[in-house]
Amino acid sequence: ALAPFSPLLSKVVNDAAYLRALAGSLSVFLPIAGVVAALMAVADNGNEILTPTWEILLVIAIIGLLDAAAGFISILVFAVGSVIALGQLPDIDQVRLLMAVFVIAVGPALLTTAFRSLRKDPADSADSWWERLIDLAVAPFMAGWSVATMVSVLPAVTGLTVNAANHVADFGVWIAVVAALRVLLEEFVARYYPQRLDAINPTEIPEPGMLQKSTALAIRYGIWVLFTGAIIGPGWESFVGSALFLVPTIIGWYQDRFPNIPWLWRIMPTGVPGLAFSILVASFTTAWLSTLMGVSADLAQLSFVILPLPMLLLSLLGMFARHGATEDEDRPVKQLKWVYRLGGVVVMFFTLNLVGII
Repeated sequence: ALAPFSPLLSKVVNDAAYLRALAGSLSVFLPIAGVVAALMAVADNGNEILTPTWEILLVIAIIGLLDAAAGFISILVFAVGSVIALGQLPDIDQVRLLMAVFVIAVGPALLTTAFRSLRKDPADSADSWWERLIDLAVAPFMAGWSVATMVSVLPAVTGLTVNAANHVADFGVWIAVVAALRVLLEEFVARYYPQRLDAINPTEIPEPGMLQKSTALAIRYGIWVLFTGAIIGPGWESFVGSALFLVPTIIGWYQDRFPNIPWLWRIMPTGVPGLAFSILVASFTTAWLSTLMGVSADLAQLSFVILPLPMLLLSLLGMFARHGATEDEDRPVKQLKWVYRLGGVVVMFFTLNLVGII
């Protein structure tokens, strides 16, 4: 029902289907706990709009990872309560702060499940069990790394001294542990409560119309400009760089009209290898810019315009590499099982080293 109007809200509401299948009405405990944590944060902040203490923010982030809707409700209560306590409309910096807290509460769950689907049929073979082991490695990495990154940039985004930024490692470790727990719960529910899960987890949802897509894209653009303006400063670079990040989405609406190139699909890196490749490209581009320009005040601003360009090119190539000769074709590396498995372990360790985790 929500999908045609807001695919984001649709995903948020459906995120905890596994918990509802497992616990039924008892799953309402997480939204209630989130509301309590939000009210505690509002009480702690008094008549100011500040980020919650790092302990409360961590609790809300954990709740949001297990149930994105509970995290959403928590931050909605926190935002409304903070504005009421303030007694006036928040200024732009305060709005930015509330949005940053929202991203921390809801973002890791949506990002992790978008990067790799955790809701799947129960494992019943060596191959499917291997895929679950990959889930147990990838989900904690994506959730922990993303939330740690979000917390680390809070001072830059909000312009405040944020105590949570002194506990980045705590956020990363705890979120990673809870992400692993979620993978195990998803497998448990798929195995022992398949009929319940099937009844409340839709296989397909309606596609939104072009008006909704355009409106959502405009809102996303505004959010990008709002955040990047705080980090790199106001200027044309913020507007142009934000627009470049959205170009693949616009072109992607029409990618079915493009020809499909199977051989390109077979060599395009995806998943963790794709992430590692993207980080390498971004690092190379940053190093090239630093060598070209040296250390200057304009480097950060110009980097925000140039860095998206290689990613934009990769995204465009991916639109011509949608699938193999048939939509069911497996990638060549998956046909060589031991190469796929050992290579996956090597790439995972390489990526963890690349982002500074190990």
